[in-house]
Amino acid sequence: MPHVREQEYKVPSEDCELQYVEVIQRHHKRTPYASNTFFKEDITWDCSNEGPYHYAKDRNGLQTAPVNWQAQTGTQNPFEYTVGPGSLNSTFRVSPLTLKCASLGNQWTGWSGKGMDFEESSKLLDAFYEAGGNFIDVANNYQDEQSEMVLGEWMEKRGIRDEIVVATKFTSYPLARKEGPFEDIAINYSGNSRKSLNLSLPSLKKLRTNYIDVFYVHYWDHTTSIPELMQSLNELVNSRKVLYLGISIPQISGWVVAHAKDYAIQHLLAQFVIYQVMWNVQIKKQANWRGGVPPTEAELKVSQELQEIAEELLGGVKLANVALAWSRHMVADVFPLIEGSSIEHPKANIEALKIKLTEAQVDKLNNAYPFDWGFPHNFLGIDPRYLPGGKPAPNAVHLINAGEIEYTKLP
Repeated sequence: MPHVREQEYKVPSEDCELQYVEVIQRHHKRTPYASNTFFKEDITWDCSNEGPYHYAKDRNGLQTAPVNWQAQTGTQNPFEYTVGPGSLNSTFRVSPLTLKCASLGNQWTGWSGKGMDFEESSKLLDAFYEAGGNFIDVANNYQDEQSEMVLGEWMEKRGIRDEIVVATKFTSYPLARKEGPFEDIAINYSGNSRKSLNLSLPSLKKLRTNYIDVFYVHYWDHTTSIPELMQSLNELVNSRKVLYLGISIPQISGWVVAHAKDYAIQHLLAQFVIYQVMWNVQIKKQANWRGGVPPTEAELKVSQELQEIAEELLGGVKLANVALAWSRHMVADVFPLIEGSSIEHPKANIEALKIKLTEAQVDKLNNAYPFDWGFPHNFLGIDPRYLPGGKPAPNAVHLINAGEIEYTKLP
């Protein structure tokens, strides 16, 4: 674990057992000596950020060692406060913004905007990398396989494969948008089955690597069982072809994710450690993509609020950057996806990391497009212990005439 006095940490022996998990304030870090430091020496005592700590202890009970919340820092890196996901099951270290690379290639030209050849793609990747970015997101079907090929060639030519955290996905047929009828029987090239997963392994060859850092389940196929999926993924992790597992939630129901996680825990299998969701200041729950549909009045109101806040900030900033700042403010360990077709796009988005929103500004954006919690929250109220702004509903049936409760906010 990186630290200015790293040598003072006592690492437990390999023969150790989990003692407990706790969530503590960052400045209350457990260290071998009195200190309020975390990754940076300037974190104040009134910080509100929290993170999980996983303690392992020797069976003789003499030594302990905290794990997780690893930090990546660099004097030339404009990505400040760069931290890993802080998951109990992972400690890979990534930049606070993720570059989505669905635009690398030209097979989707016309259907999905302007295409990019290798030279243009390399300039975009160079701009992100030179700014300190290391988290790059692709999929086996982006640009009919071209995105993975372009990224692989770029990493190989730069000699930086191990510096990059590569995330790719499987489920879709890689040539799904190929013009004309399929010449082959391609039905088993899609879905989440063991065979489809095996047929997705050419991603390693396209990416010119022998391992993938993060491997996402892209969609839910409604046919593959949870046991088959999780056991197949676990075999990939055990083979070291994949380091960590992720799941792309926008296309997968929450109950599927919960079931898969529980199954993995119960059977001591590799779990999902990162979740990709469609979530922003306008979309706070799963929703369909726009598909050319004009924005609603509510969405236009959000844009207006973004514009007003952008004008409030010194020097003026782009609306998109205010939205990025909002997402990073709302929840710890969020790594927004940014995308573009020119080097100006990532350069502009990186400026969002400098934006510090006030609580009033965050509330203003939240209220512009309120989230509909739905039943049972609109009947009983929102959990006041865990959720922001949570409180029982007026005349909540379980509290009528029973009295009032002063709730303790849980970490």
